[in-house]
Amino acid sequence: MDPMLVMVSIGNEMTCYAVPPSQKGLLVAPRITFHFANMLDLHQSTDQTLYIDQDASDATHDVYCLAYTNAGPLGTGQVNIFGNHQKQGFHIEVDIAGSRLGFANYPTNCDYANIS
Repeated sequence: MDPMLVMVSIGNEMTCYAVPPSQKGLLVAPRITFHFANMLDLHQSTDQTLYIDQDASDATHDVYCLAYTNAGPLGTGQVNIFGNHQKQGFHIEVDIAGSRLGFANYPTNCDYANIS
């Protein structure tokens, strides 16, 4: 993790970091990749990995939180959601009849891949 990130607790189960506002443009999160069927790897950028928590931020630090939460142990019926934060910057094609999803980077790469 980037050495300028300082982990903070904001009273919830989110993993958050305090970052001086002067470092905002330099913030780099670890690369997270979702591996789907048919060898489709979906790489996440810093903007898709972290979001700014406006309520926890102040004049001295912006607070960034991971845009992921733990749904609990396997087998408990809880589900993880591939949400709107992770899908930013992608075109998503839904083929209901073919039971397939396709992703393409916005706006240039239109090579859709199946993840049946």
